[in-house]
Amino acid sequence: MNRHSGLMGSAPAGEPGTIEAPESTSEQLEQLLQGAARVQAARSELEALEAVAHVVQRAGWSSVSAHSFRDWTKVAAAYAGMTSEEIAFFEERPITREQRAAQYSEARAPYRISRSYFVPEEAEPEVTSGYPVMASMEINADDPGVWRPRDLAYVPMHAHDETIIGAIALDNPTNGKRPDEETFRRLEFFADLAGQVIERLRIDDAHDRVQAEMREREGLLRTLLSSMPDLVCFKDGDGRWLEINDYGEQMFQLEEIEWRGLTDLELADLSFFHRAAFLACVESDRATWEAGVAHRGDEAIPQPDGSVTVLDVIKCPTFHEDGRRKSLIVVGRDVTEQRRAERQLRESERQLRLLTDHTDDVVSLNSIDGERIYISPSLRRITGWTEDVLRADDWRERVHPEDLPAIEAAHQANRGGERTSVEFRFRCNDGSTIWLETQATPVRGQDGEVEHIVCTSRNITARKHTEEALRFARADWQRSFDAIDDFVCTLDTSGSIVRANRAMREQFEPVHGDLTGMSYLEVYCGTPNPDPTPPCAGVLCGKPAVSVETEIPVLPGYYRVSSYPLTSGSGELLGAVSVVRDITQRRESEDALRMVAESRRLLLSELEHRVRNNLGSLLMIIDLSCGRARSGEELASALRSRVLAIASVHETLSGNNWHGGDLESMVRLLIRPSRSDQLQLAGPPALIPLNQAQAFGLVINELATNSSKYGALGSSHGKVRLTWTTQVAANDQTALTISWKEMGGPPLETAPEPGAGLRLIEGLCQWELRGTVTFSFPKSGAYHELTMMLGPDATAQFTRVEG
Repeated sequence: MNRHSGLMGSAPAGEPGTIEAPESTSEQLEQLLQGAARVQAARSELEALEAVAHVVQRAGWSSVSAHSFRDWTKVAAAYAGMTSEEIAFFEERPITREQRAAQYSEARAPYRISRSYFVPEEAEPEVTSGYPVMASMEINADDPGVWRPRDLAYVPMHAHDETIIGAIALDNPTNGKRPDEETFRRLEFFADLAGQVIERLRIDDAHDRVQAEMREREGLLRTLLSSMPDLVCFKDGDGRWLEINDYGEQMFQLEEIEWRGLTDLELADLSFFHRAAFLACVESDRATWEAGVAHRGDEAIPQPDGSVTVLDVIKCPTFHEDGRRKSLIVVGRDVTEQRRAERQLRESERQLRLLTDHTDDVVSLNSIDGERIYISPSLRRITGWTEDVLRADDWRERVHPEDLPAIEAAHQANRGGERTSVEFRFRCNDGSTIWLETQATPVRGQDGEVEHIVCTSRNITARKHTEEALRFARADWQRSFDAIDDFVCTLDTSGSIVRANRAMREQFEPVHGDLTGMSYLEVYCGTPNPDPTPPCAGVLCGKPAVSVETEIPVLPGYYRVSSYPLTSGSGELLGAVSVVRDITQRRESEDALRMVAESRRLLLSELEHRVRNNLGSLLMIIDLSCGRARSGEELASALRSRVLAIASVHETLSGNNWHGGDLESMVRLLIRPSRSDQLQLAGPPALIPLNQAQAFGLVINELATNSSKYGALGSSHGKVRLTWTTQVAANDQTALTISWKEMGGPPLETAPEPGAGLRLIEGLCQWELRGTVTFSFPKSGAYHELTMMLGPDATAQFTRVEG
């Protein structure tokens, strides 16, 4: 590499004679001017340097290189063509702007040609920092007109501010002569043009880097704003929205609105739901601009689900130098839960203060050493002593001496973290003595150690007097309790026996031992968890008193079990009283009387029902028969036939104790042909229910009557084949299908006109038998098919019940 190598664009050295020298000075100038366009068209600093070297070479130099004075590490192509040793050499020797200027200062005047420098072979510069350093000797002392092989010249490249930003290194002119000063001036003019191009490229490159950095920072800022869980908004001086992050856009539901450039008033017209919030922003913005400093306050934002989000909003205004409004930065943090917690804390403190100030109990907060930090005002109402007196005096003097050891023991336990309850006697300001019950609860700090003790003291004097009176009354009560002959016991809320009377103890203690603490269900039922649970157990769950008559598994006979709730004066459930009385003899007498009365009621009810049904059926038959009868005899015959059918059905039902009728038995009773083989029956056992038996009988009677008049049963050779099938349908019902087929009777030329009998069959099948009927009259004989729905026991094996 040449001794002037560096960040450069270099023209190929070429062999002697490769580059032809310009024939004239004007031609050389023309070469430089034409090359200037190539330099100006360069798109990078390296490309510009390469163009400079190429143009100057074309102007008459066999070896040219162009240097760029800048930090080596900042130019991507700085080390092209250099070895690793050379790169390390230059990187270790950075040069400052001042050092570079010194190389071309007035001190180098002996080597100047115009503004350029010529360094002869004898004055080869020492490269100490990547750039040549001129030697201090005269130029071409012996032959100034000859360019020696190792001579070197430098033409500096200036920027607009005359700063040297590079240099063109010249070596070996093609004509072998040292150029004159005019040639160097032309090169200097071209070098300045190249320097300005390089300066422009550097400015463009710096601008591109700044733009890229700004885009990168803008992307990072946008990413940061989008990921923030707080609302961030930017407005200009006129209140127009410039930017808002994703959180704020979702908060105000602006995803579908073009909000950029709009003011809060314009957004209020576009968003009815958040109109009030936007109008509130207008007022808070105005207050911020008027104050001229950051403003902070809460703003409520309604949400679609009906809730309200509270934002802690900080608004920071910025101004131009002339005082005009520049921008407004808005940052809001969701403090809904914090504000709710603060309100709850204030409300809790208020309620606690109300509670401690108005409760009848004395609430005190004490240090671990026994110092009173707080005592509620109820102290004076209960004891007559003021808080100041108890703080100043030793409260132990007012405690009964016999109760002091228990209080001291409780205090030691509190200091160890235990919760205690102690009853003691306390002397009041008026000299009277009351009973106090004090419950003490230790309060631990963050380190887990006990810091305070909260004490709640209650006046239990009345309770103590009541307990004493109860002790005296209990003996009398027990004597009355034991005098009852029924089984009586008192129970706690869990159903355990608290006390049992003499009769109950004598009955059950030989089996169970002491009944106290046992479950009353285990005593009476043999298990504490009987299934089902007796109704009396509901009393212990807050239900009213109950009395039931039942059997007791462990005792013979019937008993009346009564349970009564035991409650306090305030209505609190304390337990129950259970009373068990033997009612076996009374129950047996009552059962006998009920059976007689029930039998009589059922007989009368059934008789009334059957008479009413029979009369209804009879009236229907009369109406139907009268409508179609052409003579009195015909009417009498129709009535006789149908009434006999009803009678036959009654006969069948009566023979089965009114449990329903066997299908085959009813058919044979209703149809009595002249020959035994005239009626053929086939089908499984089926039971016609009681409520359908009469309708079924009338249907079979009408079919048999029609057949006797017009069909097979009226012919000496005719036969009727009646078959049926059953099939289980939904809801355990039975579908019964009956086929009526006539054979051997008179041939049917045409289907008969529907008469009263056929309409009766259709109506009975549809409304009474819950089925359908299909009539057909082929020439060979009538064929009918009936369907009906029977009860769930219709396919069971029928057994006649003899009565």
